[in-house]
Amino acid sequence: MSRRYTRRTYLITFGGAGAAGLAGCIGGDDDSAETDDHSPSNGDQEDDHPDEGATDDSSSDDTQADDQEEDPADIPGDGAPMFQYDATNTGHAPYEYGPSEAVTAQWEFDREEGIGSAPAVVDGTVYAGFWDNHLYALDADTGTEQWSFETDDSIGSTPAVADGVVYLGSFDNSLYALDTDSGEQLWSVETDGDIRLASITVADGTVFFGSLDSSLYAVDAGTGDEIWTFETDDYVWASTPAVTDDLVYVGSHDQTLYALSESTGELEWTYETSGAISSSPSVVDGTVYVGSNDNSLYALDASTGNPEWEFDDPGASIHSSPSVVDETVYVGSLDSHVYAVDADSGELRWEYETGDEIRGSATVVDGVVYVGSYDNHLYGLDADTGDHLWDFETGETILATPVAVDGTVYAGSTDGTLYALVSA
Repeated sequence: MSRRYTRRTYLITFGGAGAAGLAGCIGGDDDSAETDDHSPSNGDQEDDHPDEGATDDSSSDDTQADDQEEDPADIPGDGAPMFQYDATNTGHAPYEYGPSEAVTAQWEFDREEGIGSAPAVVDGTVYAGFWDNHLYALDADTGTEQWSFETDDSIGSTPAVADGVVYLGSFDNSLYALDTDSGEQLWSVETDGDIRLASITVADGTVFFGSLDSSLYAVDAGTGDEIWTFETDDYVWASTPAVTDDLVYVGSHDQTLYALSESTGELEWTYETSGAISSSPSVVDGTVYVGSNDNSLYALDASTGNPEWEFDDPGASIHSSPSVVDETVYVGSLDSHVYAVDADSGELRWEYETGDEIRGSATVVDGVVYVGSYDNHLYGLDADTGDHLWDFETGETILATPVAVDGTVYAGSTDGTLYALVSA
């Protein structure tokens, strides 16, 4: 297995002190679960993934029911406008679909430096940040470059797209707002630390993002003007904020999950784990799910922070962000496993072992779990059973979270390539 760590690869993967910047307009392997373990293998899927198009009609008329069945391709999806699809980091897009059988590359976009973050995919355009300091806007069908924008350092986080603007953070300590059609810079703000793996969340006209200066920022989406800033006791390194019901949730390397007022940034509650939090919180049905470097996945009451359950089967840190679909939480671990856990009880439903650690998050679309591994493979797994459907090998590590939109799954690799994969 090949692992080529350049300076940027090392910084993005393992962290380190952020470069101090001038203040801008903001300023200042225990495997104890009793369950079947699935081993990875190359090749076509063993069982066809069932079509999940369904009708709500309870009529016994088979013809009428068949008429109401809809192919996923006929249902307009919302794309992937930001990390984990939405402002609550669910990792799930109910109206999207992707390949459930053996895949092939529809196109590849190659650069000399790698990609360590998920792209945003909106209205037929893929927005992907690379470690060559560029954000690229690509045609989703062909991979043809439409425009590019250069920052002063690597781009390690997922951009966010809203209302004709794409927002991205850079290792150069800055957040940029660009026109989606032309790539023209509209405004930028500078923090006192680089914006690393913590991606951008846009909600209610506000952009939320974390920085290695240990702060979470809220700025006006139209102007970049500061609304508020909240300082934690350590890096906000890889935890992307989740926003819902006038609360913002974010994790810090100070081992704490914070819940803040969306409008004022005032602290509502905290929950302390025993390890740094690199995982992004996911908020679904009044519960916050978040992983920790203490090898546990936590479920907390979203209003109070009171613990509901703790899943501690993983034998290593959880850097991945939980994805929550149909009362199941899916999360990857540095012990090479994907875990599917009951969202109400925290009990293990299934697990799947890849060939190496998992740092990127799992994406769950149309009954398929998509997840990349340090074993250089992207996997498609059955969301109900964990059965292996397919895998695809790249030249190097898949650190990035995959994204499935309109039948295509997009995944970046440290080999310098963004892959667009479709059913073979």
